[in-house]
Amino acid sequence: MISDIIRNCQNTLGVKIALDDFGTGYSSLAHLRSLSASTIKIDQSFVRDMLVDPNDYAIIDGVLGLADSFNRDVIAEGVETTEHGLMLLSMGCNEAQGYGIARPMPASEIPRWLEDYSPNAQWRRFSQIVRSDEDNKIQLLRLTTKHWYQNFEAKILAPRMQDDPWAIMETDNCHFRAWITRARQEQVFDPVWLERLAEAQTEFQALAVRLVTMHSRGMKNRPAMN
Repeated sequence: MISDIIRNCQNTLGVKIALDDFGTGYSSLAHLRSLSASTIKIDQSFVRDMLVDPNDYAIIDGVLGLADSFNRDVIAEGVETTEHGLMLLSMGCNEAQGYGIARPMPASEIPRWLEDYSPNAQWRRFSQIVRSDEDNKIQLLRLTTKHWYQNFEAKILAPRMQDDPWAIMETDNCHFRAWITRARQEQVFDPVWLERLAEAQTEFQALAVRLVTMHSRGMKNRPAMN
């Protein structure tokens, strides 16, 4: 059986085994029990859109919890930007792979890359600061809100209305709605502060809707968002 082969490789050769593309295809929850893999690799399809889709965030958060329960290490695949790395660090995932670290390269180039490699400065600074659970939750909100704003700005400044749906305007499926729901359930923050934050987000969203309407009508003099 495959599980016997894996155990023999581990015990005889000291080989470390990782469960690749976890959460997709044949890489299922059952393998955590049946295979003695020491590492889980979160599939890049979840990581890629984690800054936009709260469902992908929830999946990754769940995988991290499972890995902790099963005493497994975790590697996130598909980390392409500084923001992806910061969000994963805030969630407690400290290992990753992806274009944000290095592109695929011939084996002969790896020694030179290792010699010259310098970790992302923002990742390094983030990892050196001890943060509370509350700090990490605020960091997650800050990252996703910044990402939303950047996407919105790119669309609103486009020379014409784009044909594709503005998914970022879907308030029922957004990071802020998911974040505020979790914060209320966990009772980590002052409920009065959470309500004020929710009210501010409602006003912000209303302004965004107004700008989209003006943009669709072709108005040239659009007010700037500070």
